[in-house]
Amino acid sequence: MADVAISDFREASAAWRKWAVHGGRLLVAVVIIAAWAYGARTLGPLFFAPPLDVLERIGAMARNGQLVADIAATMRVSAAGFAIAAFFEADVRWLSHYGFRPLDLPTLAGGLSS
Repeated sequence: MADVAISDFREASAAWRKWAVHGGRLLVAVVIIAAWAYGARTLGPLFFAPPLDVLERIGAMARNGQLVADIAATMRVSAAGFAIAAFFEADVRWLSHYGFRPLDLPTLAGGLSS
């Protein structure tokens, strides 16, 4: 009899935790959207676009295919940026031009280069 009561308590506790977690996530989402809308109203559209306008624009871009094109362009630019960074990271002439030694590691005592 006591085992049944303990297992019921554990199941009820797990269900309550599940509802608390999902409810907390929804509450955080509502608070973020409300803060976003408040910022858009008080600071103006120069700093924050209203959330519903942003969702409408994303929906319109998804319908006409512009969203996929923008995502692809962003991925190309970031891939090019990583490739350029990897090139300059390994280019000894570039490193020595700006005063870095190729295999030098920064330390707290020595800084970036000694």
